[in-house]
Parts: sequence; C-alpha cells; structure tokens
Amino acid sequence: MLSRRDTQRSKYNAQVAAMVSKLSRTQFYAESLLLAPLRQRLLDLARDVDAKSGEEQQDLSDDQVAAAFSQLVPISTYADYVAFVERVSTPSDSVPSDTLGVGTPRFLIHSSSTSGGKPKIFADYSDPRAAHIVKASMIARGANVTGRFMSVTSIAVKEELNGIPLCFYSVSFFRRMMELEGVLTDEDLIHHTDPWTGGFPAAIKLVKHYHSFLVVMALFALSARDIGYLQFVFGSTTTDLMNLMVNQWRQLVHSIEHGVLLDDLVLEEELKPVITNAWKANPERARKLVEIDVGAEGWLKRVWPDLQVLEASCAGIFASAVPKIRFALGPHVKHVFGSYACTEGGIIGVNMQDPGNPHLFHIVDQGCIFEFMDLDSDRKLVNMADLVAGKRYSLIISNPSNGLWRYNLEDIFEHTGYHPATNQPLMNYCGRDTGVRLMACLLSDAEVRASVEKAIFEPYGKDSFTGEYVSFFDDSESVDALCVCVEAESDELESIFDRDTVEKTLTALLSVQNELFEAGQMNGRVGPCIVRLLKPGSFAEFRAWKTGELNSSVGQVKVPTVVASLELKQWFNARML
Repeated sequence: MLSRRDTQRSKYNAQVAAMVSKLSRTQFYAESLLLAPLRQRLLDLARDVDAKSGEEQQDLSDDQVAAAFSQLVPISTYADYVAFVERVSTPSDSVPSDTLGVGTPRFLIHSSSTSGGKPKIFADYSDPRAAHIVKASMIARGANVTGRFMSVTSIAVKEELNGIPLCFYSVSFFRRMMELEGVLTDEDLIHHTDPWTGGFPAAIKLVKHYHSFLVVMALFALSARDIGYLQFVFGSTTTDLMNLMVNQWRQLVHSIEHGVLLDDLVLEEELKPVITNAWKANPERARKLVEIDVGAEGWLKRVWPDLQVLEASCAGIFASAVPKIRFALGPHVKHVFGSYACTEGGIIGVNMQDPGNPHLFHIVDQGCIFEFMDLDSDRKLVNMADLVAGKRYSLIISNPSNGLWRYNLEDIFEHTGYHPATNQPLMNYCGRDTGVRLMACLLSDAEVRASVEKAIFEPYGKDSFTGEYVSFFDDSESVDALCVCVEAESDELESIFDRDTVEKTLTALLSVQNELFEAGQMNGRVGPCIVRLLKPGSFAEFRAWKTGELNSSVGQVKVPTVVASLELKQWFNARML
C-alpha cells in the first residue's frame, strides 16, 4: 500500500500529465515563449521513447511529463498571457477556439484589483457540468434549514467583450447555478424568479449601484418573515447591510408599510418596472418590524424568527466582521464561514468551521493543481506531499480551465496538517504576500496588521472601530513614513483618541518586528508612523465608489490593507475626522 506521500506525488504527476495532454492543442501551448523549453523537452523525450521501443508515438509516462513541467515551466505573470486573453476578448466575427483552453471561454473573469492596480482578466473554460456538483453541495448545505434561502449576492456582469460576459468569479458562480435552470441571458434573468434569492425577482440582483443594491436587498429580505438561510460572499457586505438597516430603519419600514420604493434608489431603466411591480405594501409586516430594537444583541433573529444560518467569508481582512455578525445574530443562529475562492482558480478551499478560527481551510481537489512556495528557504516549490507543519507557503496554482501556467496567488498559508478523510492539506490563511515599501525597508502585511491590532484596536476596544484599515507609504514629510487609516464607529471617538500615543506605540511595535525599519528610525531615513482616523461610513463609501468606478459587481470590492496609487491615498486622506 502506498504511503500518503507517495499517493500524493503520484496524484500530482497524473494531474500535471492530464493538464499538459489536454492543453497541448491550444494556441498558448504552441506559441508561448514561456513554454518553449517544455515543448522541446517533451519532443526530445518522445523521440527517445520511440527510438527505444522501435515504434512511433509512444506515450510518455506521467512521471516524465510532470518532471519536465516542474523543471521547465516558470512561475508566470499576467504579462505572459495577456496577449492571448486579448485574442478572445477583442471584438471579432467569432471567438477563436482553443486559445488558452479547449473550446471557447464561457466567461471572462475580472480580478477585483484590490490594491489599486490595473484589473486582470482570465478566460474561464470551466466545464459547465461542474456547476451540478456545486449546486448539489449548496442544496446539501441548507438541507436541514427551514424557511427561505436568500443569497445577498450580485449577478450583474460588467459588460460583454466579444460576446463573452465579463464579471467577477462569484458572479459567474451564481450565473452557472441559474444556467442549470435554463436562464442564460440578462433578459431571462430580469423576469426570472430566483430560488437563490428567496423566491424574489432575480432583477434585484442585477442592480449595479452599491448603495441601491443594499437597499433593495434589505427591503425584499425584510418583507419576508420566513428567511432561514442568509448568504453573503464577504463579511464586509454583511456589516454594510446591517449598518444600512440600523441607520435607515424608519425609511425601510415606511417603504414596506406603503409599498413605495425609496426615492434615492439608482436603478437601471430595464430593472425599474420589474422591481417596482414586484414591490407590494405589507402593513402587517411593517407593524411587526417597528417593534424591534434594531442594533440590540440578537436583533437579526427577531427580524427573521426562522433564521438558522448566516454564511459569510470572514478570513483575513474580513475577520473583524465576526464579532459584529455574531452579536447581531445572537446565540441561536449559526454563522457559517464561506469558501476560499479566487479569480484565478475558483473555489480552492472549504472552511473547516472552527468558531474561533475563520482562517482554517481544507484545500479541495476541484481541478486545480497546487504547489507551494516555501517562504522559509530559497522560495523553492514543493508539492503537497512535502509540506511541513508550521511552515508558511505562498500558494501556486495551475488551473486547467484557464491555461497551462503556474500562477502565484501571493496568498500566504501556514500548513497545519492533512485532512484525515481526504489527505488534502489543512491551511491557515495568513494574508497577502504584500506590504508597504519604504525606501529603507519593506513592512509586510502581517507586521502591519499585528501592530495595528495592538497599538490601535486593542487599547480602545474593537467596537470603537469598524475593524478594517488601510496602510500606505507617506512622503508628505522630509522622510518616509507608514500611514495607517482606521475608521471610527462613531464621531465620539475623536474626542478620546490619543493620536500621539497611538503613533508612538505603532512605531515602537514595528521597530521590534522589523530590524530594517528600526535601523531606518535610528539613522533618520524612516519617520514616525502616521495614524489617521476616518469618518464613520468611510469604508462603505469606498466600496460604493469603487463599485461605480470599476462598473463592478456589488459586494465584490474589498478595502485593501495596502494601497499604492496616489488617487486612493488622496481619497482616504480627504475623509479624516
């Protein structure tokens, strides 16, 4: 019987060989300079095998193909295949076939561009039959839940390029769910009653204006007493919706009582009549809602007495939402953490549902090939068979549905062991492999996060802040400095916030963690940290602004922990208390 390590290595070799075989017919494989050494090695190996066997076109072994791939295919960048993406996205009489993947792409997946850089586009050739598996798992997830299932998620595409929908991964995910029911176009969706939105018109999930999306979703959700399962993509969208309901409770209840939508809604023209016609007065429901003490502990359970589960991803920067969500839910509603997914690889990890650790994921075998860059060595790549518990790795993926390449997600994980049933890795998400670059040093995202927690959030209590923050390089003074922006929960915090002490503490904590930062402090190349307190609602406003600017799906824009562009720095600086 093979050991776990031998089994995993054999599986890796078979997956790589299958990917190379499948994608060897693509234009990218035939033309990319990135793959020229691989093509030549496989050609040489095939000639050697044929010569030894005396027969032509003998197949190479999985081990031979995987070894050639591992040795000769470098980690790619977006620049390596953007020209091939443009072949399918540039308007033409027809979409070229077999460009990056086999056939033509069903979606063009748009990255969220969370740090201010130019968004990337990936051609998605996923097998639509995979949606059946995902749908089955979603049904099973809510199998024991009574009441309506309501998914507070957008299904609006950004635009179509060469006839292919351009959208975020989560939008393509939910669109595939609807395609299983024969709903293929926006025109179909507008008039479709969505089983994933509590039986309400799918038109409410096509609203692109962020604030209006939240208002419409809140209204329809509040109008129904019998919601049993609420689903969000990110915890930040959950808290944005909760804050909106608390702040606009009277207007929302008035709208439910009289059946009139709020005046300030921004709705697309084709959506207005559908949403307006679907919105009906419900004075009895309004009378029940007006009695609820919104904002009190467990208030969401009083709004929806049948509510049993709320799902929202809270790993990484979204962990700050956990206590707020649990407070609003109360003790009798389960908070389920969502999956780990990304633009480049789709669903990668299933959360282990440890109530005290939203960052722990089971890496799933859903088609991607995983490798891990060892951050403690010379950044060599290892496969999952050779992971060491307690070590940190950057996740490298090869996705046969997107193209034949290795891509560094720049997401950092700590390996904690293997799942006993699947032998797949269990990984703690630690954050992004990014940071703030000063002239004298690089402050990692992990260093800044730990210091912000101790210097700002802990002394004043996490309830005083929204829990999110933004950091960037500040050169407004004569020396470089780290600037951190945090958002106050209320204006009252400004009167007690001791900025001078906070800045000194933050500087001292970073000096302990980063020797080059400390040396920069000593020689005058790095100045003291700068902390700016933002007005309440600033981060929700940022998400709404970026949603509109990028014409992106609502609920998809994250508040970046690190920003580089001058525009974003100015935007945050303009919202100081």
